Amino acid sequence: MALDQALAAVARIAYLTSDVIVDSQPPFPATSAFAQQYASLTGTSTNIPRVVPAPFGADPGSTILRNPANLTSFTATSNTQVSTRLVLHLAELSSRPVVLHLAVHDDLSDVLLLRSAVPWFLLSSTTQQAHDNALLAARLARLERKPVVHVFYSSHDDEPLDAFPEDKILPFLLAAKHPASPSSASGHVTLEDTTDGRSVIDDPAVTVLFKAYQAVAAETLSHIRRPLRDFVVRGSSEPQTVIFTVGRQDISVAAEGVSFVALSLLNPIPPSRLLSAIPASVQRVIVLEQVYRWTTKWTPLYLEVVSALQHRSSEHRPIVLSGILGDVSDITLPDIHRLVESSSSARLQLGSLPSAFSATSVPVVPKYESAYTKILSHVFGDRLQVANSPSLVASQGQIATAPEFALGRVRGQIDARGDLVSAVEELLRSERIGSDLHALLSKWLLSKDDGVKSKKLARDITTSLESTVVDHPAAAKILSLQSHLPATSRWIIGSDAWSYDLGASGLHHAIASGLNVNILIIDTLPYTARNSADPHRRKHDVGLYAMNHGDVYVASVAVFSSYSQVLQSLMEADRFNGPSVVLAYLPHRSEESPALEVLKETKLAVDAGYWPLYRWDPSKEHDGKEPFSLDSDAVKNDLKQFLDRQNHLSQLVRSTPQIAAELVSNLGDTVKEARKQRAQQSYNDLLSSIDAPPLLILYASDGGAAEKKAKRLAGRAKARGLSTTISTLDSVPLETLTKEEYVVFVSSTAGQGEPPQNGRTFFKAVNAAATRGDRVFNRLKFSVFGMGDSHYWPRPEDAHYYNKPSKDLDARLEKLGVIKRHLKPAIQDINRVLLDTLAACGDVNRNVICSSIPTMSKLHAQVYEFAKEISSHLIPRTTAYHEIWLDKKLVAGEALKDFEPLYGEFYLPRKFKIAVAVPPTNDIDVFANDVGFIAIVDKDGELEGFNVAIGGGMGVTHGNKKTYPRTGSIIGFCTVEQGKYVAEKIMLVQRDHGNRVDRKNARLKYTIDRMGLDVYKAEVEKLLGYPLEPSRPYTFDRNIDDFGWHVGQDGKHHFLMFIENGRVQDEPGREFKTGLREIAKVLKGSFRLTANQHLMISDIPPEDLDVIKNLLVKYQLDNLNYSGLRLSSSACVAFPTCGLAMAESERYLPLLIDKVEKLCEENGLRNDSIVMRMTGCPNGCARPYVAEVAFVGKAPGTYSMLLGGGYYGQRLNKIYRESVTEPEILAILRPMIERYAKERLPEERFGDFTIRAGYIAPTTEGKAWYDRMGGEGAYAESAVIAVA
Repeated sequence: MALDQALAAVARIAYLTSDVIVDSQPPFPATSAFAQQYASLTGTSTNIPRVVPAPFGADPGSTILRNPANLTSFTATSNTQVSTRLVLHLAELSSRPVVLHLAVHDDLSDVLLLRSAVPWFLLSSTTQQAHDNALLAARLARLERKPVVHVFYSSHDDEPLDAFPEDKILPFLLAAKHPASPSSASGHVTLEDTTDGRSVIDDPAVTVLFKAYQAVAAETLSHIRRPLRDFVVRGSSEPQTVIFTVGRQDISVAAEGVSFVALSLLNPIPPSRLLSAIPASVQRVIVLEQVYRWTTKWTPLYLEVVSALQHRSSEHRPIVLSGILGDVSDITLPDIHRLVESSSSARLQLGSLPSAFSATSVPVVPKYESAYTKILSHVFGDRLQVANSPSLVASQGQIATAPEFALGRVRGQIDARGDLVSAVEELLRSERIGSDLHALLSKWLLSKDDGVKSKKLARDITTSLESTVVDHPAAAKILSLQSHLPATSRWIIGSDAWSYDLGASGLHHAIASGLNVNILIIDTLPYTARNSADPHRRKHDVGLYAMNHGDVYVASVAVFSSYSQVLQSLMEADRFNGPSVVLAYLPHRSEESPALEVLKETKLAVDAGYWPLYRWDPSKEHDGKEPFSLDSDAVKNDLKQFLDRQNHLSQLVRSTPQIAAELVSNLGDTVKEARKQRAQQSYNDLLSSIDAPPLLILYASDGGAAEKKAKRLAGRAKARGLSTTISTLDSVPLETLTKEEYVVFVSSTAGQGEPPQNGRTFFKAVNAAATRGDRVFNRLKFSVFGMGDSHYWPRPEDAHYYNKPSKDLDARLEKLGVIKRHLKPAIQDINRVLLDTLAACGDVNRNVICSSIPTMSKLHAQVYEFAKEISSHLIPRTTAYHEIWLDKKLVAGEALKDFEPLYGEFYLPRKFKIAVAVPPTNDIDVFANDVGFIAIVDKDGELEGFNVAIGGGMGVTHGNKKTYPRTGSIIGFCTVEQGKYVAEKIMLVQRDHGNRVDRKNARLKYTIDRMGLDVYKAEVEKLLGYPLEPSRPYTFDRNIDDFGWHVGQDGKHHFLMFIENGRVQDEPGREFKTGLREIAKVLKGSFRLTANQHLMISDIPPEDLDVIKNLLVKYQLDNLNYSGLRLSSSACVAFPTCGLAMAESERYLPLLIDKVEKLCEENGLRNDSIVMRMTGCPNGCARPYVAEVAFVGKAPGTYSMLLGGGYYGQRLNKIYRESVTEPEILAILRPMIERYAKERLPEERFGDFTIRAGYIAPTTEGKAWYDRMGGEGAYAESAVIAVA
């Protein structure tokens, strides 16, 4: 096929001007012509944009939105699906610098849908014009930060092209904006129409856009030396007829009294410009547009012309006619005369229309697809109805093959059949029909879903109604709906391209619709090519997704593996009353792939478990049958072999559990156990012989009051002859209570509504059992005696803390008989909105964090995409998550042979975390993570790559000096493309060399210190196959959040609010939760969480700024009038949420800061930032070990105090005092803060000062964290004790 010169020219300009290109792919098996051009430019051009392919059937608009840049270009060959899906996102793209390059052949019907929704719409009809307009569009979009649509005609002619040099393109794009020409004071442009002297006032918004176009057109002219006009007029200077043309500008015939106006700017079109092309002599205006499938009466430009002529008086208005512009290459002068002299009111036509237009628009159906369509035709015959059949394209357009169209068509048919059923039922209630017709209608109602019976009855009913006069409106309605009398089998057929974006493709709507429709999705990816897919795009498991809905029939079939299973699945899908999804495997690389290759690929995939054959029929659950059927013989055999490996001993133990203990114990242990059991039995018999039942009293007490009450109660019970046992709550396992009948619980209240220390384990066990929905207390009769002081909680908002442990215990004990039924539906609901909780915990890469505003700058956007890419690359591939929430059924590919390509069989030794920082802000504490990437930019502000830090980690265990915190060590530099592979290899070395014996020493930091940093780095480089480059210079100056308002590169606003310790709740005077809920109702942007526990309202459009600001003020969410100390503080949640907490944290730190703030204010340090952090245990969730001042909980009210951390997280602090209470904390900090205020150096931070002043020694590395702890010299803990 000849090279498309226009497409090549546009592709070159798009490639050289863009940062990101989104290239829409054509239907299979065709390939993108744009992509071929981009591939040829890769090795020869200095500018290399990121090319993102958008598969056919996916949503191109969402792909553009996910890839923001200084200039994004979208390239596609026009079709209905692309145009209609772009329309949905044009409002969101309205403030994005985007150019939409759309190639057309001979019809503008699809692309003109976009005209009224974008600021500028350019049309090019020649190769040179396409080149020049592409350059103009790039400059215009980048300068004005608004979208531009550029439509151009494909051209295979060898016309000469004067291409703009590559080295001049970037200076042209980045040149400063020329000042606009002065506008009128009112903002309107007023021109006098010389025809009748009336004024023409253009819309000021249109004028602004038009002048922006003119300015950029003038700039382009100065570079390319070719004029770019909004339209070109040719022909008579005093015409009687003006012909506006929108299409190819190749009308070469001159006609007397006729002028031709060829438009290249279709939006904006100021009325004054149109009128300037219609002189006073004109009596007739003809608007010809190349739209062959326009469904409305009036075409787009026709309405513009008519509207413009309304500015003239009625006696000076010419007649305006509309017409279609066809192929004008062969027109003659008589053709022009006939057009001009035509008096028909019908739509005119100039030139011939393409005879094969409809036929060539029908999409190509791959020949191998017939393997399934023939089965459908054979099984269902004339009952088969393919709702998105390619044969509909001729009448409905390309949209007819889309799943949304098909679903709407099916819904309309089902609704019509519902109306038919209602009409039949209404007619049956009438007494005006004969007995024969009554019998036929009754039989049809009973057999309406039977394909054979309903068809025969439909003929009989139609004949009866047509031959007999029935005086009832329902009879006429039945005849009008007679096509719906036979039961049909409705199918929607699609490809695996729908699997990449379930929401945009419409597949989600079909699955969730509940309609009785069958969906056949044909997957063509060969097994041997499964790992060659685009790493930036992830195919969803449609079968798994559909099964999560619970009301969808799902089958996975392969015609080249099991023909009978395909037949059975299709028939079951047809019988199922509801949505059905049949996943059909048909692997082939091209149309020329031999059948033998398809057979081999199918066998490999099915035998390996990559494509399991299964059926899932939810309707069987109602009959008590198993809904899941595994049909893969190979997988079945593997399962059978696995079960056969269970030896006879295991089977014997399962059948007789008592044997297990005898097999694993010796005779002496058995005898001892037997004696113990007999003694226990004798004791139990003795207790049982007492008349009164035994009583168990359990107490939890910190101060001894509850213990005294419990002992007094036990004494009185024994005095009355009761067999009474008394013990602490924690001393009795929950399982033991299942055997008790009468139990009294006595508990006091500790802290802020917490249980006492000797009852917390029991409380946790009860909570866990209630959460699991266990039913353990079938016979228990209990009473809870709670102790507390109501006067201790005088404020109404704190009243619920009174006797809270006892009230909670009473509620939990009651709940232990109730089965929790909501967990599985909750997980399914999460999946329905395309979210999941996969990898939220466990020995995997748990998270990748980066800066909170991806749209702040081009650099931030690139870093955000880099972080997403790493996260996707390292996410576990296990199917266990899905199997658990689908009743542990084998439901997905490779489910039996679960394979983790990165984590292997045993995953990592411990959790793994990654952070990406953008200097100079270290707001995510990059050195506190296992792997840290520090963005490096070149002198032009472009992202070069990342410095790589490894081995950070915060967790410590009190009293265990084998555990310590560590900051990451920089090992080199990598490029953006290398980043995800560097992270992978670092993780793999940890996987293979980490400590799997002692979990307390299993984190990456210990592996590095055990192996040595250089050795670890060498192992990473060995796996990479190349050495890392030396690290590049960078600068950090803080690790706190930048509060307040910010404006991103896209013009949208962001507000970072202070949420102390991340707690969003309503309190008197601080209704944060209510305020955020009100903001969420109107916010068009998003909420973003920061690593410092604060909240950002992001991506606020300028037009919504006042609304958001008013809500922030109303709910006091805009208040940033806090001290530097408070703004720099953070704490973990601790009590009462965290089971590992040893002391208060989140609830106590604000109270401590109240007191330390006063010390700072007394010394003039209110606005100075001092990083203070607190945790309730040594696990380090709030990253306390890199804070300047930190407190780590050891017991209620008692903390370790640490000093000397780096202000931007670059240095560990060190233990200054091992155990302090609040009075000691204030006594230590008072003189220290006073001295800091007086003696600090310029720009010296508090952590640095404590080291220079001799309070604490610097921590040079994690292993040295315990060295010289306790203070230095006169400030050492031992020296202070000696003085005291």
